[in-house]
Amino acid sequence: MDIIMDGQTKADYDSSLTNFLMVKIFHDAGVDVRRLSHYFFHAGYTYDPCVDILVQGSSQLFSNVAHYSCYSDDKEDIAHCSKLQQILGSHAEFYICLSDNRINRVMKSEAVYRLKSRTDFLMKKLEHSEAEIVFDEEYGLIVGFHWEGFLHEITEIITTVHKELEQI
Repeated sequence: MDIIMDGQTKADYDSSLTNFLMVKIFHDAGVDVRRLSHYFFHAGYTYDPCVDILVQGSSQLFSNVAHYSCYSDDKEDIAHCSKLQQILGSHAEFYICLSDNRINRVMKSEAVYRLKSRTDFLMKKLEHSEAEIVFDEEYGLIVGFHWEGFLHEITEIITTVHKELEQI
């Protein structure tokens, strides 16, 4: 007997799986995953916890995490998005900026080149998301998302940056 899955059900499973993978990656990085949003996704509803999981998990790894949407009605968000577009040199739908004392310290040292090399290598391996990562003295680590896709790949990069910073 063939079992046929409609597109909406497949989207539910795919998104729930990437969300679960994000939770697992954050868990392995030492994040208290009990504080993260539930990872189940239902396309019939308008809420996808994907970005929330990414922001909440990153907030436990970095002291300053900001999320800016270019579709926001908030004038400050729009101003940040315009500035971030200039830094990245391209338009993204939304941005996540991560910073703390470790990133500030690395930005002023030669170790930033090692970190940039590592993130560039990992970004080339993205298969299910379209994003750019840039290190900036004002914003820290900027992740600009052109297409959200499946964010477990970006979560892997963010946790890798966290681990690298711990070793520097």
